[in-house]
Amino acid sequence: SGGNATEYNGGRNEAAITGWIKKKTGAPSEVVSGTQFLQRKDKAKKAIAYIGPLSGAEFEAHQAAAKSDLADVFEFFHTSDTVTGFDGHGVWVLRSFDEPVLKFTGDANASALEAWARSKQTAKLINFDEESIDPIFGQKKHALMLFSNENNQNYQKVFAEAAEKFQGEILFVKSTTTDGIQQKLADYIGVDAKAAPTIRLVKFTEDDMLKFKWEGNINELTVDSIGHYIQDFKNGNLKPFLKSEAIPEKNDGPVTVVVGHNWHDVVG
Repeated sequence: SGGNATEYNGGRNEAAITGWIKKKTGAPSEVVSGTQFLQRKDKAKKAIAYIGPLSGAEFEAHQAAAKSDLADVFEFFHTSDTVTGFDGHGVWVLRSFDEPVLKFTGDANASALEAWARSKQTAKLINFDEESIDPIFGQKKHALMLFSNENNQNYQKVFAEAAEKFQGEILFVKSTTTDGIQQKLADYIGVDAKAAPTIRLVKFTEDDMLKFKWEGNINELTVDSIGHYIQDFKNGNLKPFLKSEAIPEKNDGPVTVVVGHNWHDVVG
């Protein structure tokens, strides 16, 4: 706006790009009636909506958030009408997954609202798609990823339970290795169909991305073992996974052979 370029970080599909252009060229938040509010609520995939007087701290926070890069992810609308089923005035996140209606209860300022909304933009267990790219890779959020081409397995149920229990500690992601954007993710992380089912933990540093491999038996996966794994990660007890040839049994010749598994020991 104002002749300044704005970078697009949303989904790579026609609907997402068209929606982003409309948001950038129109009003930051659309005014709707109470009836329209309910209609939009039922259709919203991700929205930040305000109900109440068109002035005051909460309204100003909502309007400021609508002008931020959150507009790349959420649609914004507001009304001064009374809306059936909504208690009083305030700001809500409306979404099509997990808890569909969430009310903001933090401080009435833009930074608090924006931080809260960002924490609500992804599901507890993300089924990886184009809209997942920015919350993970764009925002560099550490993620625990389950790659599987099976259905209805016990380890998948356990992983979902862990996503519920450890929400907020790390992102939980599930993906196949064979379908579209999910295959691209698997290729990028270095997982092929032969390796699945498997779990990788992805850590972002300022300049790099480190990958850690779950070394346990996935058929013996438990919520507690996932919890311990996350804690080991936080404590710095995990070693990054490197694709590597085996360490040579004898490595005392004039030329030292360096492979992925002995890189840190040899090179330091």
